Amino acid sequence: MTVDGRLPLAEVALRTGYSDQAHFNREFRRSAGTAPREHLRPRRSESSDGTLP
Repeated sequence: MTVDGRLPLAEVALRTGYSDQAHFNREFRRSAGTAPREHLRPRRSESSDGTLP
């Protein structure tokens, strides 16, 4: 599963087996070197037609 900004992070956490978003955030930061929100920031503001998703 990819984190692309279409689902709330809490939902991503639950769907990937974490019991809460805080645990997901810690593990994501440890693995990716950045927090999920920071990782998504550029992607959320871009779309193929130039509008916000």
